[in-house]
Amino acid sequence: MQLEERNWTSYWENTNIDSAVEQSNAKFYTDAFLKNIPLQTDFKVMDFGCGSGYVAHALAPAVKEICLWDKSAKFRALAKLRGKDIANLSVLDNFPPDKSFNLIVVHSVIQYMSAEEFKSLLATWHRALAPGGQLVISDIMPKNHNGFKDLYAMATTTPKQFCAFLLKSVPQYFKYWQSNTLLQVDQQQIQDWGKAAGYKFKILPNNLSYYYSRFTAVGEKL
Repeated sequence: MQLEERNWTSYWENTNIDSAVEQSNAKFYTDAFLKNIPLQTDFKVMDFGCGSGYVAHALAPAVKEICLWDKSAKFRALAKLRGKDIANLSVLDNFPPDKSFNLIVVHSVIQYMSAEEFKSLLATWHRALAPGGQLVISDIMPKNHNGFKDLYAMATTTPKQFCAFLLKSVPQYFKYWQSNTLLQVDQQQIQDWGKAAGYKFKILPNNLSYYYSRFTAVGEKL
């Protein structure tokens, strides 16, 4: 499947993300994930849009197998390097893979897609899920989302990492944001698109990351 080329891909390929920021975000997310999403030791899990692999590293001990994929070749290489000593972790060079999963994790990814790309991927993820499998989509931006709420959430949750992010990444990020649309979707729209693709979605009471003004949707394959 050829994913749509967007300037956000160039942003992630060319921006040096502070590892402390990425690690703090991943720790908050995985702590909340493990409290809210039941895992089983025989699960096969896919981390779509894995970044440097911090989320997958935290989930790997709880499951049988975890496969990672990211559109960015830079992040796939980083994930391979950081996961080289984890026996049940592998990084895929191509997507979709020729296997099925009990769970697909999509964390803080869909905002960088077009609506059509996202709807197409809903169908692709559905085909990659085993019967009764789940799709967990986090950090979904609602309609009329205010990005300054994200900055406030980071500043109040991880102030040291926020300072690093503010200095290293914010100017370039907002420059890209001015010329590239971020996908914003309301909860009913997620449920409607999911139903059309063969899921039953529920919205969690709280987002799984510290971006409290975003939301998480969990879809069960029907």
